[in-house]
Amino acid sequence: MIEKFYGRHAAESYFVGCSTGGRQALMEATRFPEDFDGIIAGAPAWRWTYQMTGAIWNTLPSIKDASALTNDSAAATSIPNPLFARQAIPAGNA
Repeated sequence: MIEKFYGRHAAESYFVGCSTGGRQALMEATRFPEDFDGIIAGAPAWRWTYQMTGAIWNTLPSIKDASALTNDSAAATSIPNPLFARQAIPAGNA
């Protein structure tokens, strides 16, 4: 495509990725360092065990009990965080 548009091959080749693309950029740089002339790994999503543990840990204070995870409107009204308050949708109205 570059050759058709510019009439010549690409002079350099770069890999740019962010988040999951950043994780892919790190893997590319580790496994195949000669594939690209430069690699930018922006905000790479790596160390998944720590990220997911941190996400759960940060959510725990918002959830007072298991009823916070249900669609029961009675349980939802007792939850102080409005992000977790949901109304039950009657059957047929979804």
